[in-house]
Amino acid sequence: MWIFRSESSYLVGSIHVLPGNWAGAVAGVLKKQLSGVSRLIVEADLRDLKPPSNCVFEDGVCLESVVPPDLWEEALVLASNQGLGDQLSSLKPWWAALTLTAPIVASLNLSGKFGVDSIAMRCAAEAGIEIRPLESTERGFRCWDDSPLSEQLWHLESVVRRPQEARSKIKRLVTSFSTGTPDVLIEALQNCFRDQPLTFGCLIGARNAEWLPALDSELRAGNALIVVGGLHLVSPMGLLAQLKTLGHNFQRV
Repeated sequence: MWIFRSESSYLVGSIHVLPGNWAGAVAGVLKKQLSGVSRLIVEADLRDLKPPSNCVFEDGVCLESVVPPDLWEEALVLASNQGLGDQLSSLKPWWAALTLTAPIVASLNLSGKFGVDSIAMRCAAEAGIEIRPLESTERGFRCWDDSPLSEQLWHLESVVRRPQEARSKIKRLVTSFSTGTPDVLIEALQNCFRDQPLTFGCLIGARNAEWLPALDSELRAGNALIVVGGLHLVSPMGLLAQLKTLGHNFQRV
């Protein structure tokens, strides 16, 4: 786990899915950090996460009408193989891509229930520690929904036509998290910006900028545990670098 200390606060670079047999070890580490703080700061409160309100088409539009015919047929085959039936027809391309990714994640025995942020929230709630989200759960989904159709279709195509590649990428990210090495995360982030620049400009760049004032304030107040996705920390424009320009110095622990 990536844990950085700045005076009396901690910043954790998390991953949103992990295997269930890691939950005990992760909870043990987080409980230790939570024992010395008064607040848990997270991206969003995931305890009551629901499908986003903007994930389906309206006004009679369907996925088949915006996807090339050959890709549509391949998506239907993959959905059928995954046991998803005819769920795709009403979904926007970005949500269809994420929906088709979910069984790939599950095939690696990974689950959002065991992601670092989810475990941190459960531990904080059990300890009576205040949980402060940086944004609503809808905010990140808006980045996907506002992305150009071309980037949404690229994402959908990559999942439909290269599912083993998607599986390999997810596995490498989890391994990178477990070993605490940033190289794979940095490479993954570079590839995301190459393939979906506007999508990830919003998911990473814009949201980092939105969070920065609140994170600066929380760190100056002290006694906080901050948990955000590891991709938000790396790169010269990551949160670690930006917080350093505001005078916060971190040591990895």
